[in-house]
Amino acid sequence: MELISLLFLLIYASLILILIYGWNKPALKEPTGDIEVTVSIIVAFRNEQKHLPGLIHNLYQQDFSKEKFEIIFINDHSSDLSLQMIQKYDKQKRIQVLELSESFQGKKRAIAKGVAHAKGNLVLFTDADCSFSANWIRSMVQAWQITKSKLILGPVCYKNPSNFAQHLFNLEFMSLTGSGAAMSKIGRPIMGNAANMLIEKTAFPRNNEATLPSESSGDDVFLIHYLKKHAFQSISFCKDPQSIVETSPPCNVREFLHQRVRWASKSKRYRDIDTILVASVVFLFNLYLLVMAMMFILSWIHLSWLLILIAFKCLVDFIFFYPIARFYQHSKSLWFILPANLLYPFYIVYAAVRGWMGRFSWKDRQYP
Repeated sequence: MELISLLFLLIYASLILILIYGWNKPALKEPTGDIEVTVSIIVAFRNEQKHLPGLIHNLYQQDFSKEKFEIIFINDHSSDLSLQMIQKYDKQKRIQVLELSESFQGKKRAIAKGVAHAKGNLVLFTDADCSFSANWIRSMVQAWQITKSKLILGPVCYKNPSNFAQHLFNLEFMSLTGSGAAMSKIGRPIMGNAANMLIEKTAFPRNNEATLPSESSGDDVFLIHYLKKHAFQSISFCKDPQSIVETSPPCNVREFLHQRVRWASKSKRYRDIDTILVASVVFLFNLYLLVMAMMFILSWIHLSWLLILIAFKCLVDFIFFYPIARFYQHSKSLWFILPANLLYPFYIVYAAVRGWMGRFSWKDRQYP
C-alpha cells in the first residue's frame, strides 16, 4: 500500500509541476503596430432572455473600432423572450440575428452557421450569460497579433463567488481553466472554454462533423483537438486580465453536478493523448483517495497514508491555484481548498461514471 501511495503521489506531483511551469511561463510581449483585422463576434443562444441585455451592453462598450467588428447572434429555437430582448436593447441596430432551420439544432450547428455568415478575418466566440471589460476584443486580437496563432484561448472565470458552495465550484472551475491555460502555454493544449475563444476564420473546420455536433457539449474541446491535429503548435493562451470573461456559476449543487455530467459525457469521444493522460491522472488519483477512505471506514487502517495523500494534494493544489486565483482576483476561494479536496473525489468519480453511462437533459433537450 505504501508503494502504491508513493507512486500516485509521484505521478500527481509531476502533473501539477508541469501545470505550474506552464501557467507561470512569461506573458506575451506587447504588440506593435495598429490593428488592421476585422472581427466577427459570434454568440449562439437558446432561452437567454435574462442575460442578453447585459451582454449587449458589454458589446456596445467595447474599446474597438465599430467599423472593424460585427455582432452575430444565432437563435437555437428559443421559446422565451430572447428575440424581444435583442430588439429592445439593440438600440444601435448592430446585431445580426440568424435563425437555425427546423432541421438543425444545438450550439455547434448554431456556431457553424454564424461562422459561415461572418465577414471578419477573425471570429471571437462568447456565451449569452457572459460579461467582460471594455478591452476584451482588443486584448484577444492583440494576443493574435503577437502569436499569429490559428486559435487564441481566453481566460474564463465565475462571477463573484459568495457562498460556501460557489467557492467550491470556483476552485474546481479554476482547476479546469488553469490546466487548459498551462497546457496550451507549453504547446500541449487540451481544453479551453468557448465563452472566450478567438479563431482565424479560415482555420475553422469546413466539415461540421469535426466538432462532433451529436455531442451536447465540446464545441471548444473538439475544436481544439481538431486544430491541434491539423495545425500543430498554433494554439495560444491570452494571459491578460483585460481579456477575462466572467460567466455565471451554477446556482446549486444539483445544477453543478448536472453540468459536470454533461461535460464528462464527451470524454468518451476524446482521441487526443494529452487530454486522455491528464484526465486519467486526475481521475485515478481521486479514485484512489476514495478507495483509501472506504478502506479506512471499513477496517480503520491506512489512516496515516490517507491523511498524507489529502495533505499533499491540498499543498500542491494551493501552489498551483495561488497565481491563478490572484490573476482572477478570487484569492478568497483558496480558503476552501481543504473542504474542496475532501469532497472532490466523490464528485469526480460520480461525474465520470454518470457522464459515461447516464442520460441527461440540457436546454429542454434529452441527450444522448
